[in-house]
Amino acid sequence: MANWQTKLNISDIWNKALNKEITTADLSKKIAKELSALKTRLPKCIAEDESLVEEMTELIEEFESASTDPNLKTDEFDTIMEMLYEWADTSLNNEWPPKKVCWINTSRVMP
Repeated sequence: MANWQTKLNISDIWNKALNKEITTADLSKKIAKELSALKTRLPKCIAEDESLVEEMTELIEEFESASTDPNLKTDEFDTIMEMLYEWADTSLNNEWPPKKVCWINTSRVMP
C-alpha cells in the first residue's frame, strides 16, 4: 500500500451520483469544490512542487468547465477522473512503500 500524503473523500457525492440524486455535471462541480478546498491544506511535500500544484489547478478548472455542460457525457467525465487518478497516483519518491500524492475515496469505506 502506498504512503498517501493526503486524502480526498468524495464518497458522499459519488454515491449521490450513482443513485442519480445529482447529475454528472453536479458531481463535477462538487469535485471541483472539494479539490479547491484540498488545495488550501496540501502537505508541504505537495504544496512546494509547482508542477503538482499547477496540475491540480488544471484539474479544478477541468471539473469546473465540465460542471457547466448540461449534456456532459459519462465518458467525458471519466476522462477527467482518469486525469485526477493519475495526478493522485504520482510517486514522490523511490522508496517502498512509495510516497504518493493523494488517496481518492469514492466508496463509503475509508482505508
